Amino acid sequence: MSENKVIEILKLLDNDTEPKHPDITRARQSLLDKQTMWTERIPKILKRLNSAQTRRSIAQTTIDDSDYEIQLAHEDLLDAKEMLQKVQQWLQLYFPD
Repeated sequence: MSENKVIEILKLLDNDTEPKHPDITRARQSLLDKQTMWTERIPKILKRLNSAQTRRSIAQTTIDDSDYEIQLAHEDLLDAKEMLQKVQQWLQLYFPD
């Protein structure tokens, strides 16, 4: 829509509280349609966002649990290496070959 057309429509709006011009009616209807479209889309987008945040939270919990399990396994590995060294020392001490 050209700038002149917009100015013409704005002048018509200023002069008449009930727009009768077809361009104004179409523009108003177009805006109402867009308002309806976005009003309907926003809850769907919010639902999608909430779902994604929930999945992310679950994933983060899984990562945190995995990190904890890795830490425990690492500690168990260090304990096992220490015990193996002690057993090998006892074997050498009590049963030298």
